[in-house]
Amino acid sequence: MRRRSKKAKPRPRAWYWRSLHIRLHYSDDNGYVNCVTCGENYHYKEVDCGHYRKWSHKNTQYEFKNLAPQCKSCNDPHRGDGRSGDFVLWIERTFGYGTAELIKKASLMTCKRLPHEEEILKEEFKKLAKAEAEKRGIRL
Repeated sequence: MRRRSKKAKPRPRAWYWRSLHIRLHYSDDNGYVNCVTCGENYHYKEVDCGHYRKWSHKNTQYEFKNLAPQCKSCNDPHRGDGRSGDFVLWIERTFGYGTAELIKKASLMTCKRLPHEEEILKEEFKKLAKAEAEKRGIRL
């Protein structure tokens, strides 16, 4: 008997807005941003919002310092050429020495989020994304 493949659960709507906020935050006034691992320049719509500590670590899923723009290739665990060290270097340069280790420790803590908390996060991230877009004259 064949096993059914498990469908991935869709990411919460809060993630859409957090991802957009992060990509806009690091973009220039024309909407272009550098991938933190390979350094290539892309339009914010063409990149992902990558995690240093992966999505399954709920405690750091939305943590600002755990997130950064990554091109599709670098954010793909099967094609990323093992460049997670470059992500760590970027975190350390951007936020200070020891930050990556703090994120790692925080990611190992338990986090249980209630459905209404996701809605609160969504609204907060939506405001942040719209503010970043407005700063750059980008219409969402």
